[in-house]
Parts: sequence; C-alpha cells; structure tokens
Amino acid sequence: MEVVLSDDYGVFDEFQEYLLQPHPVTAWDALANHLRDKLEASHSTKIADNYHKRYESNQISSWLIHALSHANRDSEIIPLCEIEARRTASYDRLVGMLIDENRFKDAEDWILEGLNATRDKWRGTASILQNQLQEIREKELNWEAVAAIDVMKFIQQPTTQEFIKCKKCSEKIELWPKIRD
Repeated sequence: MEVVLSDDYGVFDEFQEYLLQPHPVTAWDALANHLRDKLEASHSTKIADNYHKRYESNQISSWLIHALSHANRDSEIIPLCEIEARRTASYDRLVGMLIDENRFKDAEDWILEGLNATRDKWRGTASILQNQLQEIREKELNWEAVAAIDVMKFIQQPTTQEFIKCKKCSEKIELWPKIRD
C-alpha cells in the first residue's frame, strides 16, 4: 500500500489494480486499521491550506474509505469523512456520500459550512458544493431554488452555456421574463 500511496507517476498502477480486486474481509480490515493509524498520525496539523498535504491525506482517506467499505465497517465512513472535510476541505466527498444516502438536510448543512470554508481559497471545491446543492434541490423538485442557483452561476461566470441553463430552468417555472429583466 505504501508504494501506491507514494506513486505520483503511475508506476505501480498494476499493483493498485490488484489491490482493487476482491480480497478477504480480514485483509480489508487489517488494511483499514493500518490506514487509520497512518491518517491519525498525520492529524497533528490542519492541512486545508497546503495542496500537497491535502492531496496526500485525501489519498490515504480514499483508500481507507474503500477498505472500510470492503471490511463491512460502513458505519465508520461518514464520521471519518466529517473529520477529513474540516481537516482537508474535502467537503464535496462527504456531501456526495450524504446525498447518496438521501440525507439532504445533513448534506445541506455541510455544503454551507464547506462553502464558507472554501469559497476564497478552493474555488473548485466551492463550485462542486454549489452543484451538489443544486442536485439536492432538483431531487426535491424545488425548481425555484434550482433557477436561483442557475442565476447565481451565470452572474459568477457569464458564459453562453450558463445563460442557456439559466434560461431553460427559468422558463420551466415561467420566471424567465422576470429574471431576464
């Protein structure tokens, strides 16, 4: 596992493919314990402002999540993601999992926290969170909120594509004339 985690050039991709194959639950359990220890050892500092440290920590936690899932330790995944969201600004991963579990209220709470934490420093993450909020509103069939998010996206990035999306959604709820003007 250590060589996969430290491989920045894809040299050990074949070994990574082997690790992704089915293995006994006990092997996944042992790997999960090892990775949890490795992650906890690196928790001495908040690393959300250091891209390289964020990347390394996210690599470890991604493998840990995979190992926990295959070790039948699913109940540990969301709490781990909550800790890592604040530590590495990986709010989008946590929110995605909460959406998958239809825990929209929890997801929205984390989106708001994540937007506040990332909007200035990690605009890509903030954009993903904004898209996840829109996904929740679409699942709730809250078209007014979806349109409002589309308008906000167009204002933030006035492109033809954003304009078309904004217009299409606004027309769906018969608000385009008000929004356009």
